[in-house]
Amino acid sequence: MIKRIILVLALTMPVPIAGYLITQSTLADITSSAQLEPGVTVEMICAHAKSINMVGMMNSCSEAGIFRTILIRDLSVGSGVVAVLLMGIYILTSILVGKNRNAIALIFPNLVPLSSLVIALLVFVQGALITYAVFHVWIWAALFVGIGAIWGGFSLVKTTLALTKDTTHSEFAKNVLQSESPKLWEFVKNIADKVGAKPPDNIVVGLEPNFYVTAANVVLIGRDESLKGETLYLSTCLMRVFDKSELTSVIGHELGHFSGEDTAYSLKFAPIYRGLGESIQVLSEGEDASFFAHLPKLPAIAMLSLMYEAFAMNERKISREREFAADTVGVSTSSKESLATALAKVAVYAPLWNSVQHSNIQRLNERKVSRNLSNIFQDSARFDISHRNLGEMIEQILQTEISHPTDTHPTILERYKNIGYESDELTVDDLTRIGSSIRDVLDDSESIEEELSMFEHQFMVAIGEV
Repeated sequence: MIKRIILVLALTMPVPIAGYLITQSTLADITSSAQLEPGVTVEMICAHAKSINMVGMMNSCSEAGIFRTILIRDLSVGSGVVAVLLMGIYILTSILVGKNRNAIALIFPNLVPLSSLVIALLVFVQGALITYAVFHVWIWAALFVGIGAIWGGFSLVKTTLALTKDTTHSEFAKNVLQSESPKLWEFVKNIADKVGAKPPDNIVVGLEPNFYVTAANVVLIGRDESLKGETLYLSTCLMRVFDKSELTSVIGHELGHFSGEDTAYSLKFAPIYRGLGESIQVLSEGEDASFFAHLPKLPAIAMLSLMYEAFAMNERKISREREFAADTVGVSTSSKESLATALAKVAVYAPLWNSVQHSNIQRLNERKVSRNLSNIFQDSARFDISHRNLGEMIEQILQTEISHPTDTHPTILERYKNIGYESDELTVDDLTRIGSSIRDVLDDSESIEEELSMFEHQFMVAIGEV
């Protein structure tokens, strides 16, 4: 954090300091040459003339550029003060909210757009100061800096407007309607009732080996369909290797993020926090052809990064607690053994999806079409597990962090300790037991898997892999 603060100061303060020192030096020189009485400055005289509308003196001040010099000085001081105040607000606010999820969900979503607009104004002001300073020395550089300041400021405004809109998440998946699979919806609703959570508004299934629930608008790629509200994503590939009890515990865990005090955090803080990180990346990468055009955006990027990093410390602390709390919810729907085994299976089997995709591309290029990639994933899981050193594999599992769209999870070993599961209870038989819960909860599962597989084939053709 100290390094980040130093970087922000190094990027935001040179222009205000230089502007103040140069203008003060200019005003002092003018005062000295005017031979005024001690304590009286040209600045004071011009300010008085302006206040009483003394036209002659005002014209003289204007011709001498004193008004312009005073304006530049005031803008320099103002931009420097605002930059320091923003830094203080970020750090102080992150300290005050601590691990209070309700407080951070209330403050952060409002702080981000407001500070982004203020930073955009700083970009305009400091860009104008730099442009004015170099205009008489290097006209082309001044032009690039001016354009960069305008572009950078509007980029921040655009970013702010995007953050105030509903977050959007894209996914390769199929929307499963209640009329199409009443068995799945009843299964999920029963779990939601048990954990005291609102049932999801949408349930989508896809091949990607992951489970999550999100409040973002979900755009189903290639299907011209956008889903609003809370959406639960289920992986057909992992449902192939989970038994029903394991699947219950995982869904219970995910719905646990929308129960109790976690609801506001999941709905308000997490999407804005993720969106801010993505916005910083977009601003940093940019498409500016010139260093001078990119220069005015550097302080803005540094300021936003400081805010992101300040609240990242809060997020990391909260993330661990909310995962532990959600795990406890998951256990309440099934058992600690089921959740423990499910976590281990995700760690072992999820990485196999990449090799399944690669093999599928090779088969397609040989004009061989696989009807059901979930089934191939299941067979691959059986084959892979039989050719690995399971002792070493279990040790690796315990140190694994399972990825998630919004936060960083604790290691599986830490999560085991939280739910009271002894890691030495995990056996090879637990991992090799293939449950195929998909047939237990999803109506017409084979047809859905084949539809998803065909969509995967079409996508590989569309992106040029086949």
